Amino acid sequence: MTQAFLLLTCAYKSTNVKESLEHIDGINEIKQVFGAYDYVVKTADMPRKELRKLISEKIRPVENVLSTLTLDTLPEGRSFD
Repeated sequence: MTQAFLLLTCAYKSTNVKESLEHIDGINEIKQVFGAYDYVVKTADMPRKELRKLISEKIRPVENVLSTLTLDTLPEGRSFD
């Protein structure tokens, strides 16, 4: 099981992205941000295969989403050590 944070880049002045993402199962939180990215999306804890499917089949096809960057989290109790 894994949880991820997605950084989304959207078309300039797109206003419908957050509303479209809110209806997708597997997304826990959506925050609009300033800087190089437009949104940070927090996913639910799910198997890696389902996460890939969520990103490729449900998030990337959303109108005005230009690119995604996935930050995968380490499972609880694991570290880089």
